[in-house]
Amino acid sequence: TDNAARGRNYGLETSVSWQALEHVNLGATLGLLHSEYLGYQYGDRDLDGREQAHAPAYQYSLSAQWGGEQGWRVRADLSGTDAFYFDASHDQRSNPYTLLNLKAGYARGPWSVQAWIRNLTNEDPAVRGFYFGLEPPDYANKLYVQRGDGRLAGITVQWRW
Repeated sequence: TDNAARGRNYGLETSVSWQALEHVNLGATLGLLHSEYLGYQYGDRDLDGREQAHAPAYQYSLSAQWGGEQGWRVRADLSGTDAFYFDASHDQRSNPYTLLNLKAGYARGPWSVQAWIRNLTNEDPAVRGFYFGLEPPDYANKLYVQRGDGRLAGITVQWRW
């Protein structure tokens, strides 16, 4: 194991919500990040000035929600993440990705029911990455990734008391 003794991180986060119409709300968020290692050596690798692992330069989201007086609700969320380094031990990076989530439902008094779909377009983002030799006969270094969830759908029923 190894830890970088010094680094520099600065960024900006902002969010906005707008009641566009009586029953329509629009929202957006944006996060910008600059990260870098300072004077960091990992084995024989000089990482001084390189972006830190799992520190995407940007993340964003957009949302739209409609909620009628009769209890019906519909919501769409779009979120995106920039590419990022998986680890300091290698230079492998993720790809940028965008996810779309939808939700529709009905609420009345103490109960509600919602149908939802996460990752509607069934994106296959790499969220973790490992780079090492594992496969014979020559054990060449290879990238192994852990993927995020694919498309998920469900129904949620709630009763609040």
